Amino acid sequence: MIRFLFREINRSFLKASFLAIFVTNVGILGYMYIEGYRFVDALYMTFITITTVGFGEIAPLSSEGKIFTIVLICFSLGIIGYSISTFGKYIVDGFISNRFRDYKINKRIRKMKDHVIVVGLGRNGRQAVVELLDHDEKVVVIDSNIEKISLLKEIFPKVSYVVGDATSDEFLVKAGVQHAKALITAIPKDSDNLYVVLTAKELNKTLRIISRSTDAKADMRLKRAGAHNVVMPDRIGGTRMAKLVSCPDVVEFI
Repeated sequence: MIRFLFREINRSFLKASFLAIFVTNVGILGYMYIEGYRFVDALYMTFITITTVGFGEIAPLSSEGKIFTIVLICFSLGIIGYSISTFGKYIVDGFISNRFRDYKINKRIRKMKDHVIVVGLGRNGRQAVVELLDHDEKVVVIDSNIEKISLLKEIFPKVSYVVGDATSDEFLVKAGVQHAKALITAIPKDSDNLYVVLTAKELNKTLRIISRSTDAKADMRLKRAGAHNVVMPDRIGGTRMAKLVSCPDVVEFI
């Protein structure tokens, strides 16, 4: 829903900009051709005509110039009105709305204690968020991709989030890492997970950290950096599939 709204606002903004530029160019070219005005004079006449401010003409208009001015006014009134309303909506729904929403979310996060921070909204990160919210845990999500966060908010409208790169101290602090009880980092790159673990551990010594890893060699590095548990999704998935063949009754029972 959020992504659709912003797409519609941006589309209207571009359309309004195109129409405003188009009618301005028509006015400039018309005055230059009909009245022989210089570019600056034609631009001035176009602006005072389409904005209906009522300033004086550069020089008395010819009959053709007067007719062109009437047509330009009739043609531009609707376009300029549409453009102004669209620009206003873009400012209110875009900038102001974003600022207000960010303020509310940041205020909510500042009040949180003993919450869980999930870094990265890939397949593993998103599933971790779903499981945590199903168990009524307080969750703050960090991801640099606003579209992924928007998709998650369609399912969980009240989820708290920080848009940014979690390898930067700034965004971990915004997520309230000092007061969190746990952090799950599920970024695809092991090097990024390592950096998040190191930074988070430095900011909160008592934080419980669970990290994703794709390389078995990174397991020990992540644990030395401060991760309490390292999960390798590919290994877990392969092991479970093999056990469903070798001892399916035990797996189903568990």
